[in-house]
Amino acid sequence: MQRVLGTQFHGEMTSSERIQQVYEETRQDLDSIYRKQRVTGILQKLMWLILGLYFVAVILFMFSYFLKVDFGALSKYVNPIGDNPENPYQHLYPLAGLLILQFISSSVFTYLFRKFKELEAATFVKMTKGLFPQSEFTQISQLDTNHVRESHLFPWIKKGTHAHTFGQMRSKVNRTNVQVADIGFTERTTENKVINFLLNIPFLNMFVMLYQYVSKNIFGSKSAENMYYTFRGLYGWTSFNKSLKGRTVIVPTTFTSKTDRIASFKFKQEEKVQLEDARFSEHYVAYGTDQAETKRILSSKMMEKMLELRERFGRDIMLSFKNNKLFVAIKNPNGLFSFPAGRLDSIQILEEIVGDVDTIESIVEEFDSNWKISVQ
Repeated sequence: MQRVLGTQFHGEMTSSERIQQVYEETRQDLDSIYRKQRVTGILQKLMWLILGLYFVAVILFMFSYFLKVDFGALSKYVNPIGDNPENPYQHLYPLAGLLILQFISSSVFTYLFRKFKELEAATFVKMTKGLFPQSEFTQISQLDTNHVRESHLFPWIKKGTHAHTFGQMRSKVNRTNVQVADIGFTERTTENKVINFLLNIPFLNMFVMLYQYVSKNIFGSKSAENMYYTFRGLYGWTSFNKSLKGRTVIVPTTFTSKTDRIASFKFKQEEKVQLEDARFSEHYVAYGTDQAETKRILSSKMMEKMLELRERFGRDIMLSFKNNKLFVAIKNPNGLFSFPAGRLDSIQILEEIVGDVDTIESIVEEFDSNWKISVQ
C-alpha cells in the first residue's frame, strides 16, 4: 500500500509519483553535486597522500638519526645532520616542499568542499519540501547530546560528546508528532580509547596516524565529514501520554552491540529477554528492566514489522522504549540528508530517503496501533 502525500498545490499524489516529480525537478542539481563530489573526493585523497608522504619522510629521518639506518642514495636527503657542509639544511627541502603542497591542496579542498556542501544543503531543502510537504525541515537546529544519551541505545556516548546534526524534520503520523534527525557522533569505544592512548606515545603516534587517518582517507570510500563518526544515520523519537514501567532496548545481534553493553557497565539493571520468534532473535536481541512489559511491546506484529522493514530497506533498526518515549536509530554511513558517493542519476537515491523516514513512521504507527494509546 502506497503512502499518499498531499499538498495544497498539486492535490494528492502517491509516494512514487511524488518521488518521480521531485527527481525530475532536482536532476540537474544532482548532476552538479556528483561532479563537485567527485572533484572533492579526488582532492581529499591527494591531500592525505601528501600528508602521508610527509609522515613517511619524518619517520625515515628519525630512523636515520636514532638507529643509524643507511638508506643508500637517499641518505643525503634523510640524514638530519646532512653530509654537505656547504648546504647542511638540504634534508629540510623535501619536508618543506611537502608542507607547501599540503597547504595548497588542503586550501583548495576546503574551498571546494564548502561549495559542494552548500549546493547539497540547498538541494535537500528543495527535496524535503517536495517529498514531505506536510513536514517541517531545518538544517540549523542542533540536537542536544543528552537527548541521545537518554535513549540508552549507544553504550559509549559520554556526557559532553558532540553530536552534529545535519538536518532535522518534524512530521505527523496520524496525530503523532515524530521528530527525525540526521546525526553523527564519535563514541569513546574501546578501540578509540586505545587509539587515543597510542597517539600520546612519541614516534609510535606517527604510525597510528598513517593507519587511522592517512590510509583510511586514501583508500576508504567515506567523505571527509563521515570518516571518524562511529555513528552516522537517523535518530527519531516521539512521546506518548502514557508512561511505561520499565525500559526496553532492541539492538542488532552483532558481536559489538552485545559486548559493548556489557563492557560499558551502564546497563546492569537490564536483562536479556528470551523471545519465542526464532527468526527475529536471529537478527535482534532485546534487553529490558521489566521482562513482561518488553514481551508485550514486542508483539508478533511488531517483530514482523521490524523484520519486514529490515528486509525492505536493508538497514538494521535500533529501538528504545523509556518512560513515555520511543527512540529509533538507523545507521546509515551516508546519512539521511547527505548524498552517497558515486553517480546520482538514479531515482533510487530519493526512494532510499523516503524509505528511511517511512521506516521510523511505520514503527511509530505500529506501536501506536498495538498499544492503542493516544500520542501527544
